[in-house]
Amino acid sequence: VLPALAAVWLWLLALLPPLKTGSVERMFVDGFASLLTDVAERPASWRIIFAHDPEPVLAQAISRGRAAIAAQTAAVMRPLFERWQIADIDRATPVLTELFLGICETAVRMMLDADPPWRADALAEIVGPAAYRAVRARG
Repeated sequence: VLPALAAVWLWLLALLPPLKTGSVERMFVDGFASLLTDVAERPASWRIIFAHDPEPVLAQAISRGRAAIAAQTAAVMRPLFERWQIADIDRATPVLTELFLGICETAVRMMLDADPPWRADALAEIVGPAAYRAVRARG
């Protein structure tokens, strides 16, 4: 269980973009590049998180970790949503957060399962702008 929890927390850290980033869209691309580079460097840890049928104790730990990641992601993204003047922000934030995390999970699965494998930077250049546009929608 401990390696899975460590992997979940590393996932959270990998979601955070590098400190020096230009535009907000570039921040999304750079954040995905960071996340996907971690996946490429430690695929076994990520496979634990995305196992199809994990042991119940592991599944509970992953679920708790994901809930913590969702809460942290919502907190980090809320100022951005405020800047974008998202309507009904309290209601929209959980939806946009889940949308973003779903895109993150899809990107991770692509890194783990694609044949031929993706390069982290190449996939980030596709997924980053798509995620930016998805969460940029105004509610």
